[in-house]
Amino acid sequence: MRTRIVLPLCASLLAIVAWVLTPAEARAEKRKFTPETLFTSNDFNHVVVSDVPASLVFISAQSAIAAGESGIEDGLSLQQQTKRVLANLGASLEAAGATPDDIVRIHIYVTNYEQMEGTIVGRQVRKFFNNRMPASSFIPVNSLLPKNSRIQIDAEAEVEDK
Repeated sequence: MRTRIVLPLCASLLAIVAWVLTPAEARAEKRKFTPETLFTSNDFNHVVVSDVPASLVFISAQSAIAAGESGIEDGLSLQQQTKRVLANLGASLEAAGATPDDIVRIHIYVTNYEQMEGTIVGRQVRKFFNNRMPASSFIPVNSLLPKNSRIQIDAEAEVEDK
């Protein structure tokens, strides 16, 4: 009877000791995936699980306003605005010491949404994330500020503590 209790207990203790002795960098991981029971998409992952000791970074919705400008110029296509939004998101990440791979969730807001526009935005976003998509939501909205804004993206990231 005692053997049946002691062996599993010893195995559990050994597993805990091995985990504790493994460097944090080797244990830490952000897993981005879609469970087999859900539909798959190239545009996002359903789940992001992080066991990384990290600092959280929250990035406000970025618009297509370029540095040094006060608004969005007339006539910019959705593709041009998406490129600028992603450039602004990249600059925000860099300022926080983060990369696109550190992002765990995004919200994409698009005005006057039509099906084809999802393809335009999705192509640019997948390129930005090198096809390692975070959890995300694509949200059609009636309007955005500032004037002429067609798209905004906000983000949440985790940056590994050093």
